[in-house]
Amino acid sequence: MELYLLIALVFVYIVMNFIVNKAVMRRVWLLSFILSFALTGISIAFLRANHQDALMSVNQMNWYFILYVFGYIAIALGVVNLWIYRKEIYNIIIGKNDFPD
Repeated sequence: MELYLLIALVFVYIVMNFIVNKAVMRRVWLLSFILSFALTGISIAFLRANHQDALMSVNQMNWYFILYVFGYIAIALGVVNLWIYRKEIYNIIIGKNDFPD
């Protein structure tokens, strides 16, 4: 399933590269990244707050714990990157349409 999603996103990216201008493409992909970043954080927070095992057996807990930890690391790195590039993100979403390429 994930492979199909990856292939579909690559296809959408290639099509968008030819159809829309760079500013719109950057806005769409940046907003989709921010949305997926937020949804990942919310889903991990719900798993932590509700103490759910997400239908796992004891043997699977160690693998899901590793995914859980790397999910939190990805969220932390995402927050740091959003802070570092906040001016560029603002310019892409709200600001100018002329990007130097």
